[in-house]
Amino acid sequence: MNQVSKKKSSLEDINRPKRMMDLDSKVKDNYERIVGKSVGGVFSKDRDDLKVKDLREEIIGKVQKSMEKIFPELVLEGAGNPLEEGNFFFEKGISKHFPFKNLSAGEKSAFDLILDLIIKLDDFNDTIIAIDEPETHMHSELQQSLLAELYNLIPNNCQLWIATHSIGFIRKALDLKKIYSNNIILFNFADLDADKKIELSEMNPDIKNIRKVFTIAIDDLAEMITPSNVVICEGSIIAPQDSSKKDFDTIIYNNIFKDKDVLFISGNSKRTATESAKMLYDVIKKAGALKNVLSVVDRDDLTSEQVLKFETENSYQKFLKRKTIENYLFDNEIIDKYCENNEINKEMISTRITNFQDQDVKGVQSSIMQQCGYCGEIDQFKKDLSLLITPETNVYKELKTILNL
Repeated sequence: MNQVSKKKSSLEDINRPKRMMDLDSKVKDNYERIVGKSVGGVFSKDRDDLKVKDLREEIIGKVQKSMEKIFPELVLEGAGNPLEEGNFFFEKGISKHFPFKNLSAGEKSAFDLILDLIIKLDDFNDTIIAIDEPETHMHSELQQSLLAELYNLIPNNCQLWIATHSIGFIRKALDLKKIYSNNIILFNFADLDADKKIELSEMNPDIKNIRKVFTIAIDDLAEMITPSNVVICEGSIIAPQDSSKKDFDTIIYNNIFKDKDVLFISGNSKRTATESAKMLYDVIKKAGALKNVLSVVDRDDLTSEQVLKFETENSYQKFLKRKTIENYLFDNEIIDKYCENNEINKEMISTRITNFQDQDVKGVQSSIMQQCGYCGEIDQFKKDLSLLITPETNVYKELKTILNL
């Protein structure tokens, strides 16, 4: 640019492209608005207390700081001289004073979004801001940084709506959901029929739904991307051909920790679970694919000294503090909760575990099930009990501590 003209209010948005094929001139338009604010500040008596440098920083400083958070190595120098070389100029490494057009496509896209928001949020301060697929030409790490900064820039009385199937944006949205649970809502449109009336409901970000979303985004690679933590547990060695028996512990643990970014998989026997965890720990974790790899097995008849020695020598290995997983499922706290949910007088349950740590629960589990009025299979009863081990229970807290989740 080599001239600057008066701009109409950004609320009128007269320069927005009318068609997808039209040139988007928002960067040019926002450049003129920055220059206009600078000139206005020079001639405004309200800004007489500011030095020229401070005035310049006040106007373009927000953009510089936001860009620095997204691109630490890319520095926005400023807006140049609008009557000679009207352009945004940057520096990166040894390259100095290069113009906006020399940025990569991803850098241009991110700068355009940040600049547009910062310039216009003074006017659009009670607004729903909708962005469709902002991930164009950006790798996943950049996508995460951009979403975090967009979230930070949006005022509390505005809403940011983003439609995306990008790995980076999905991962960052899930991270933000954990921190700002009341401010972030996730929707999954994949299974909705747009030809019918739809009532949207928030997606529960449990591991099942997260894996489903990633499967849509990257097809079968989803199994490699999520979750961050893998725990290998025991399966049945009595009936290895029966998948329901083989995966019993897996189902129990996944039920209990459905709110955590963790996947439990069956290692069949205790020995196989331990060896599989070691392989994953040595190969996959060191390659950066997972945050944590563990094996968890029943303590059975091992002494505390034996458990401590084994865990000290093998950082990936964890033992239950109680004899078996059943010692947690049939804890009095969980049985009482089952009775309350099913309107059963808990005082009528005469068979109780008296030693949570070491008692052989399998010898009394059928009796407890019958007194609870359950007429189905014992394994299904255990699965139902596992759903009652929720974050507020002491049983959950003990298991969570063991697994460092």
